[in-house]
Amino acid sequence: MSRASTSALRSLTGLLLLVTLSACERGCLSTWLRGHGLGEVPTAPTIPKGSEAACPDGLARCRDGVVEVSRAYTPPGPCSPEGCRCPWDRLVTCKRGCVVDGMEMEMPRENAEKQLCAGDIGPAVARPAPPGFVPEGGTTDPEVLEAYCEVERYHCARSTIYQCDSGQAKPVVQCQAGCIQGEALIVEEISVEAATALLCVR
Repeated sequence: MSRASTSALRSLTGLLLLVTLSACERGCLSTWLRGHGLGEVPTAPTIPKGSEAACPDGLARCRDGVVEVSRAYTPPGPCSPEGCRCPWDRLVTCKRGCVVDGMEMEMPRENAEKQLCAGDIGPAVARPAPPGFVPEGGTTDPEVLEAYCEVERYHCARSTIYQCDSGQAKPVVQCQAGCIQGEALIVEEISVEAATALLCVR
């Protein structure tokens, strides 16, 4: 595929993301991206029929100091113009508040409290990536690093958090116990410290 075709396809992918988000709660973004390769450009980008009506399992969020996890649910009929209201189970109240209030992420239920509640991040959890660092089995291919930045601000892969800057992903943090998922992403504009708390296993 030519570079021009790839650029056009990425633009279409971004448009589809906006359409998807307007039809459901923001948690659909994570599910949609994972279903399409975490930001990779699909060969034929389409929104699966009925995806706007399915409430995904495996999402977590922290709002007003309370950690909640999503529960799979399919509404009996079409969503309203305002979107579907998906069920969330209250899990725990954070002693020190949320790392980031209201942001939804895909992660195992058992990790939600540690990852989403604010707390100290020491060297046992993460350390800065040295200049020129490339993770074991990683890559310096600029096209791959550019792909990390198609929609996300931070991308965690191979125990390394990449921060997107001017369309290129740069390693900024090494997670000592790995990423919360095999690959995980954050779309929102947040600090490196907050991204470390959310993406590195604690």
